[in-house]
Amino acid sequence: MGVQLTREEINQLTSQILSSAKYIGVGMPEETVIDLIKQEMPDSKDIKQLRKRIRAKLHNLSAPYLGDLDYPDAEEQLRKALQSKNKNTIQTLCFQFLKQHTSTRERLPFIEEFYKQLFQISGLPNTILDLACGLNPFSIPWMGLDQNIHYYAYDIHGPRIKLINQFFKGIGLAPLGMVQDILIQPPQQLADVAFLFKEVHRMEQRKRGASRWLVQQLQAKWIFISLPSISMDGRRDLSQRIRTLIRSILNYSSWEIRELTFQNEIVFCIQR
Repeated sequence: MGVQLTREEINQLTSQILSSAKYIGVGMPEETVIDLIKQEMPDSKDIKQLRKRIRAKLHNLSAPYLGDLDYPDAEEQLRKALQSKNKNTIQTLCFQFLKQHTSTRERLPFIEEFYKQLFQISGLPNTILDLACGLNPFSIPWMGLDQNIHYYAYDIHGPRIKLINQFFKGIGLAPLGMVQDILIQPPQQLADVAFLFKEVHRMEQRKRGASRWLVQQLQAKWIFISLPSISMDGRRDLSQRIRTLIRSILNYSSWEIRELTFQNEIVFCIQR
């Protein structure tokens, strides 16, 4: 039957988790934790097991093992770089930020070619949705976008979104970074392109079928889903596994799908 908690007990548990040392500075949305609690209650025999299951899910969601920034320090570095108004200085700092997270660091050797090939398929976008964005918005200097781009960035990490909006404002873009759980509140913004980079496998671990549901909700002409084709230790080829995962997500759809293969990443280009 699983654990049964009242609404008040769910709220109390949510507050306890978000005020813990590990998550107090993350600024994670309450609805994310509440969603996980409700999801894990039926399969937990007691409150102790429920807490353990939620901690495991949150660890997977926040993925600290992939690396991150010291956000107060990063804000100060970004402030100085933007104040200089020197494009090379700003781009160099963006490069340093991208190096701090495995997901974006792996793409740095071919970052300019990466976006060139994506936009050769979709055309240069006027509106982008960067879903579960991580540090990816700091790739903008290599994207070749027009200055009037509308770039929406979604993440559940509050300090990260604060830094991204500081960057957006500093380079003359609208501060369209949002702390938002896209699996609870999918963006409804019309867009030319949506990025969903190296997150689908974690979404499926959170809740099976979640990524397929998300893709169906998006109002984007093109959706670019990428996954790592090589394991983090460089020893295993994951290509077949991720192609199987993508087929399961897009099963029965009539959407056109193209593949772009890079040295350690495959992008599935989906035209709605």
